[in-house]
Amino acid sequence: MAALRRKVWCAIHTRAGADNLNHFSGCTSENRNPRQRDMWAAGHRPVNRCIAPAQGVDSSSVLPIASGNDDHNLITHVDGGRFDEIMLAGDLTGIGRFLGNSGPNARDDRDRTVLMRAAEAGNLMVVARLLDLQADPTLTDPRGTTALHLAAVAGDDGIAEILINAGAPADPVDCHNRTPLWYAAAHHLPDSAVVEVLLRAGANQRLRDCNGVSPEDLM
Repeated sequence: MAALRRKVWCAIHTRAGADNLNHFSGCTSENRNPRQRDMWAAGHRPVNRCIAPAQGVDSSSVLPIASGNDDHNLITHVDGGRFDEIMLAGDLTGIGRFLGNSGPNARDDRDRTVLMRAAEAGNLMVVARLLDLQADPTLTDPRGTTALHLAAVAGDDGIAEILINAGAPADPVDCHNRTPLWYAAAHHLPDSAVVEVLLRAGANQRLRDCNGVSPEDLM
């Protein structure tokens, strides 16, 4: 078990320039979860969100994934840097004004919602403010990442808890079929507060990623 944990830890931390949520590849139809296999059998072919646009394809023409958004073509983007400035200043009223035209589910240039940005920054007060403004904690970025995934990577149990209380599912899977609990177990100790929050919310320890590794294997 320790050898497996070391192997996974090394794979996570040695890919230069990679995002914490963008490691390991090789997901195939054989190791998709049952829901994904059913979707494929029914003829639904989602875009592989972990593969960059092919050469010669204008990436600006590729619409981002906006799970839970009925107007898939109407995703409003905002200046993420400006949002960060307001967030760091602790200007909760200013955040409401800044998002006045774009709404609480506005996205940055990486197609992450401002809620994801606040969760990644570990700013509990801003996350709470955005949820008060009706930000949707179930939305994903083009790789399937949710705000709860980002809170799990950061080990922020407070943000994880209020996201779950606001309706975030405990076991969303990203494009590697990894849940928030998978990342919490990979990045933090088994008895860490964020792992406990996710387990209390009903997160499944046995959901395997596209390489066959489960959170239970990492704890």
